[in-house]
Amino acid sequence: MISLIAVVATQDTLIAREAGKTPSSFAGGPHAGSDNWPTRYTITKLGPIDNTVFNAQTVANDVNQFGDVVGRSTNGENGGGQMTFGSALWLARPAFGRTAGTHEIPPTNYDAHNRAYGINDLGQICGFAPPTDGLGGTTRAYRYDPWTDQMVDLSIAGYNAYSPHPKSFASAINNDGVVVGYTTVDGTLEQPRLFWQPFIHDGDEMTVLPTFGGVYGKAVDINNDGHIVGFATYIDPDSPVWDPLFGEQLAAALWLQEPAYGLPAGIHDLTPNRPDTFGTDAKAINDHGEVLIVYPYVHDNNWTYSNSVALWLPEPNYGFPAGTTVVGQFNYEDERSTSAQNMNNRGEIVGTYNYAIDTNGIPLFHAFLYRGGAWHDLNNMIPPSLSWNLERAWAINDAGQIVGDGTFFNFQTGSVEYLGFLLTPDPESVPGAASREGVITPDDVRDVIDQFGTTSSESDLNADGTVDNEDVVELIRRSIRR
Repeated sequence: MISLIAVVATQDTLIAREAGKTPSSFAGGPHAGSDNWPTRYTITKLGPIDNTVFNAQTVANDVNQFGDVVGRSTNGENGGGQMTFGSALWLARPAFGRTAGTHEIPPTNYDAHNRAYGINDLGQICGFAPPTDGLGGTTRAYRYDPWTDQMVDLSIAGYNAYSPHPKSFASAINNDGVVVGYTTVDGTLEQPRLFWQPFIHDGDEMTVLPTFGGVYGKAVDINNDGHIVGFATYIDPDSPVWDPLFGEQLAAALWLQEPAYGLPAGIHDLTPNRPDTFGTDAKAINDHGEVLIVYPYVHDNNWTYSNSVALWLPEPNYGFPAGTTVVGQFNYEDERSTSAQNMNNRGEIVGTYNYAIDTNGIPLFHAFLYRGGAWHDLNNMIPPSLSWNLERAWAINDAGQIVGDGTFFNFQTGSVEYLGFLLTPDPESVPGAASREGVITPDDVRDVIDQFGTTSSESDLNADGTVDNEDVVELIRRSIRR
């Protein structure tokens, strides 16, 4: 069936409304099906810090609940004519004492090893950048406060006892300003390599998190309850899932500082109990404690494997039981990789999938959205006249806004640009949106009151399954921010 597309165009954004689209879903996978929500997206091009650099590039890595975006952008050229990069903040409206547009996060003497990786709802940002103290280490984790314009080097603030030349990367930051990531630990004479270790930084000091006995681990995400996910390793050369790259077995990990979800404090292995498991990696945890897992599985006798998507749920949801369930792949039948990256509080998942192999044997990728039991190629949710190829989706917030990167053909210059993007759905396309008009109105308050105590998806603003006091608080929070 041919889609009918209505387009409204401005200089940098286009809105596409599609009707009659058949959603993509994998054949034979669990809970294959389609959602019935109409699709209407605005795509916003996230421009570079320095527009004068030829072929300037941007990558968008995270978006908070208010549509503030962070990532990396070209910020100039060095003496050899090579592009240099800075951490970037994109604002759709004035905030933090800044105007709408692209902003560089100071200091500005950065190079390619520099990126803002996470942003919380207060606007605090984490990432990594080269050190400025001359003490060594090529990359340091940082936390930045846009209100005070202060950046803190987390490797120096309370922690570098494990290595005289620490390397560290910050992956995520929650609304309490707690940062997680990974840092290097020096090897021994027998094993002189550097070991990656997961860490948590509570604002005062960095604490290394435990592994399953191996020497590698990374903390990738943290929710607003302080629960952390990532991966850690075992030392088990006899394991059928021995990883030849690390010499250890990788496993999706959940770290709890206190008991939660019926589990004790400590580290927990979330790997699916399946014989074809190669090694797993937890990518995201939402505020319900639901964990998104990249699940590589072996599909032939030559140990060829593809990435698939799995979920660990503390209690049944989305038609899945509690525990770890393999959700599947975008193209289940052709066994190409589907790499999930992020999940919001509604269980909507974004990432990238291998949709084809070119004539040179190089895999080609598209960004995807998994929602309501169906898989969607995000390129099918915008009109082809936009000249975008959305390759990777890195994050999604509870309003359904998605950030990622891809290629954009600039008709004015005749060149292909590698840029970040922000996709914003029309309010009518998002169940539980605060308002059909996109603003907080008295009707929104009335809807929450009328549906109080029910399971209405329209008024369940925090997506916990019930319209309750927390949805009233969420409505107030949205109105204050606006």
